[in-house]
Amino acid sequence: MTTLIRADRLIDGTGAAPVADAVLVIEHGKVVGVYQGQPPESVVTANAKTFDFPGCTIMPGMIDTHVHLNLPGDGTSLEEAMREPEGVLVATSAFAVAKALAAGITTVRDVGALGSTAIHIRRSLELGYGEGARVLACGQPITITGGHTWYLGGEADGEDTLRRKVRHMAKLGADFIKVMASGGGTVNTASWLPSYNRQELAAIADEAHRLGRKVTAHCLCAAATDYAIDAGFDQIEHAGFIVDAQGNQEYDPSVGNRLARSGIPVTSTLSVGGAVLKTMRAKNERTPGEEAHRNARASALPPRLPQQAHRAAVSGPRP
Repeated sequence: MTTLIRADRLIDGTGAAPVADAVLVIEHGKVVGVYQGQPPESVVTANAKTFDFPGCTIMPGMIDTHVHLNLPGDGTSLEEAMREPEGVLVATSAFAVAKALAAGITTVRDVGALGSTAIHIRRSLELGYGEGARVLACGQPITITGGHTWYLGGEADGEDTLRRKVRHMAKLGADFIKVMASGGGTVNTASWLPSYNRQELAAIADEAHRLGRKVTAHCLCAAATDYAIDAGFDQIEHAGFIVDAQGNQEYDPSVGNRLARSGIPVTSTLSVGGAVLKTMRAKNERTPGEEAHRNARASALPPRLPQQAHRAAVSGPRP
């Protein structure tokens, strides 16, 4: 079976110039050619199917490198979502990967879910039991006792216990290891302070690498990022510069420049603050009370970092 897909342009993701009046040729589920205008007769078989998409662009599937599949994406906080039974969270995750695929996102990287829920979704897709974006999953993020996302099941303290936790995550089938190196949005956590000391982060990274897993760190303050660089982490999530309980940020050029020199990729999640604020405001209009409190907290999100801070944070190679 040969399939032809026509569109106004095609971007192949290699950095090459877009192809105008493009035709993509697919045989037996694999791309075999890209043509401008009419393909040669030799590739257009009698039973070929043609799909025309005027005004559209053909491009590779997108990759979302920072998702939480357990969340419904409507401003619901993690604390709220965790009130639901595990089965609801599995179903929510299944709906999420289907929505991602429908939006042109063919791979998602889940950076924290309850127990093994995201890992189980990944397995179900591998077995062909449903349709959705491919899933890379860390399972439970590793966090200090009572730390950011403690309710997902990843609490561990001390070097020996942390090594054991990394082994446990590998046993469950985690594709990579995620560590909450600072506090975050979880109630009673300190986003402006490191959660683990340098030796603990080094133990996590060493054990993850020994088991063939890359390791990433959630860092909302400069010190946490600095510790993760020292420990040899493979990626940083957020790379914020929060300095106090009010969420104020002060860019630290020494850490920013060190991060840039390290070449460690950063998942900057620059759009998250605005998106969270927008969804929470909309939800607040529907359900006042508790939501009003969350809206006020979201409103305290820091302004965008200075441009030089942004350049420093993302100047490393892309993931």
